[in-house]
Amino acid sequence: MFAAVLWGLTFALLGAHGADAQDGVPIAKDELPSFLGPVPADQFTWRVVQSIDFDVYHGDANPPLRGSVGFYVGGWPQDLGPSQMAFASRLGRFPVMWHRTVAADGSIAQEGGVALGGIINLKVHVWAEAPDANDLEKLLSVVGQLPIFSSGATPKRFEWLRDILIQEERIRHLIWIGWPIAVLAAAWFVDRLSRRRQSSTVLRLFRFAGVIALSLAATIGAGYLSRTVIDWLVITRAMFLFAGAAVVLVLVLLLASGLYFARRMRTSQT
Repeated sequence: MFAAVLWGLTFALLGAHGADAQDGVPIAKDELPSFLGPVPADQFTWRVVQSIDFDVYHGDANPPLRGSVGFYVGGWPQDLGPSQMAFASRLGRFPVMWHRTVAADGSIAQEGGVALGGIINLKVHVWAEAPDANDLEKLLSVVGQLPIFSSGATPKRFEWLRDILIQEERIRHLIWIGWPIAVLAAAWFVDRLSRRRQSSTVLRLFRFAGVIALSLAATIGAGYLSRTVIDWLVITRAMFLFAGAAVVLVLVLLLASGLYFARRMRTSQT
């Protein structure tokens, strides 16, 4: 859910890279080496369509290869269409379930889905067409050598999103580790003072609850001072911390109240 919100917010802020044609435009020269990796540039003629939250690559095979291939890279690939058969295989380093349809002339149309994983969790919808099974196998063998399939490399246009998510993950870990330690340290210090003053158990529990309440107020106040994308990510993650701390606060208050009324009842009976 958090990743879906992030995709929506960040791409809405940055806008779309519109395509100049329905079938795409040639891949930029400075991006082509990282896209191709070890694949020779003359084996395919590549075009790319860049939209708000996805890229679509089209590759026409050059002789001696025959056929064409395309793949969508993004967060929400379309569902696979009906097919005559399905079988498991691999594309580069990734497992894939291929859905194949064979035409009357022997030509083959095939499609499948690949989950790249990683912190962005990009998904790829791949489709390919070739005159026969031998040509299709050669075609996909070359496509599997592209860095996106051979190593799971993040496409260049999505690197900024990966960097944001990595930074958010570091901040999240810092919050989850640092915030409880700070609260416990503060509660320990307050409890130590209460012990020195020989305060009752009920009073010590109320003071501990007060430390949690003040920590919540301080965290919420710090969150509202922020207004950048990263800060809003921190606020979103911090809301889970608020909820957890609120539960602890309620439990402590209930326990303190129970002890308080139990003591009063014992006092009244004596």
